[in-house]
Amino acid sequence: MFIKLTNIDFKEIFKMSKGDVIYTLMNDTQRLEYIFERPFYTIFSDIFDFIFVVGFLLYIEPVVLLILLITTPFIYIFSIKTARIQKQTSANTQKADSKITVSIEQLLSGYETIKSFNAEAKEQERFNKLSDESYKNRKVGTKSLSIFMPIEGTLSTIGIALVLLYAVYQVSSHALAVGMIVVIAYYSRKFYQPIRNISNYLQVIQKALVSIGKIIEFLTIKEEA
Repeated sequence: MFIKLTNIDFKEIFKMSKGDVIYTLMNDTQRLEYIFERPFYTIFSDIFDFIFVVGFLLYIEPVVLLILLITTPFIYIFSIKTARIQKQTSANTQKADSKITVSIEQLLSGYETIKSFNAEAKEQERFNKLSDESYKNRKVGTKSLSIFMPIEGTLSTIGIALVLLYAVYQVSSHALAVGMIVVIAYYSRKFYQPIRNISNYLQVIQKALVSIGKIIEFLTIKEEA
């Protein structure tokens, strides 16, 4: 990325926002590093666990699997909707943070001029506006997650509760051994765990897509001939 920066055409430099460049070089690259450092690998483990649990439930009691699958589309819908909000708020937050970076850079480079004209109050007001804009964007993202998490937990609990009701009914009808209730309850919880992890990972992916777009945009800037 730094090599690319040193090779960018001289005219293109003046078209670029310093804040965007600094944010892309520092924050966007670090965000991608975080994704490939841990969550990217754990998602394969979650997929394997999900397939195993589905296969096991299908073997011991297909109806239980069917009940659990009823709530899954609702979790998926809320997850996708929340992820889209995360993507939009991430893009807006990056723009605000880029402006803050430019503001700090301008403050430091023109510090003597600002002091000479007693423009401290004006600079503070400008910074506060940018900071408030960034905070509001982050607040929207946090709010969407705070709504999604309880909904996801509630839907999972409903699914497990329905499964247990079915299991108790089967036991009372002598169609199922009493000990199977514990097994079904355990694997019902295991069923939702990978879904929960993948849903959380999806939120991170949406933020990463914004960073990827910024990086690609930076890499496609015209270089010197």
